[in-house]
Amino acid sequence: MKIMLLFTEAEEGVTGLLDPYCSPGFIEALLDEDLEPVLVRFLHDGLRAPTMSQESTGGPPGPVSRCDARSFGTLLQTHRPAIVQTFGDIARLAPVWRAAAEAGCRVVHFVPGKAGDQMAAGKIRRAAWSRGGLNGRRSSRYVSAVLGSNRASIAKHLEAGFFSQAKFTMTTLPPIAVPAGRETWSPPPDSATAVLGCCQHDGADEDIRFVLDAITLTGTRHLFRVLVFQRSVSAAAKSPHDRNVAFLTADSVGDLIQAIDVLIVPRNDDRAMEAVLLALRSNKIVIAPDGGTVAEALQFGRHGVLFNAGSAFDLAMAIDKTTGALSRPPFDFAGTDSVIGSARPQEVARVFARAYRKLQGQAGPRLETVAAQ
Repeated sequence: MKIMLLFTEAEEGVTGLLDPYCSPGFIEALLDEDLEPVLVRFLHDGLRAPTMSQESTGGPPGPVSRCDARSFGTLLQTHRPAIVQTFGDIARLAPVWRAAAEAGCRVVHFVPGKAGDQMAAGKIRRAAWSRGGLNGRRSSRYVSAVLGSNRASIAKHLEAGFFSQAKFTMTTLPPIAVPAGRETWSPPPDSATAVLGCCQHDGADEDIRFVLDAITLTGTRHLFRVLVFQRSVSAAAKSPHDRNVAFLTADSVGDLIQAIDVLIVPRNDDRAMEAVLLALRSNKIVIAPDGGTVAEALQFGRHGVLFNAGSAFDLAMAIDKTTGALSRPPFDFAGTDSVIGSARPQEVARVFARAYRKLQGQAGPRLETVAAQ
């Protein structure tokens, strides 16, 4: 089955969110599922093509096409895919969805978990009623199915009126390959200083301030150190906040995980999943917001500690709860192997393939019916 994977820019200021879905490992896993992927970069209003970090490492297997709204129809006629799988900002995909439906293709859209999703329902509704969003919301009726990294993000889009004719939704973790085996880790003695790690991406300065505010609220900041992975952190954020705060110069998130006892994920963001999976692999405690991809990966508290998203007070309570019981965490690490395994590119590709084959057995949305609504 030929499928077209079409990428446009994610929301402004969000970088690297979609990289796992154009990685060589994921593309090869799709090939193993007897799918024939065609990669396309969609240029919106003259913008540059979305950046895919895999280019620097040789790029995904096979050629990558570029197109805009005017040339997309020609590309469809050339490749004739059975499925058009879209990724990126829904406000920019309206012409893609309409053209794919006119060409008789089934359309599937992917909804990632991104920063701020826990409190983004109002933002999504406002975007839905903007000029670009209104067009995107109408055209989203051509989408036959919705895939996503978590149920909460999909639900917020459905509540805002997007994807009204989607026949089903499916969720799967981002495709992230974690080394096999488990790391051994022993909690520090009660007299030792616990090391908290902060994993952040875009908006890192805000994340650091949020974590530091929570630490201040604990009243016991002298009992632990904070190690911040410094990728995407500005020079201003690196100015000394506290003698117990340090910035890690490292090439990989794995270096951060090896150096800490507890991982703090300040906000819902799929890009934190690599750090979360590596922490689970080492039986290290993860503190994360109570909604989104990370929370679902932690099975809503079964494998980690959750706090009310956006609340520094709740995060402070979570920090107190975990640092006081590093050797006796209030949850179970049993079963985390299945969580780690479900993020393997082969497993994620299997979910995508199952969705595509399910669609092949169902009728797509009728174009004239959608256009009349």
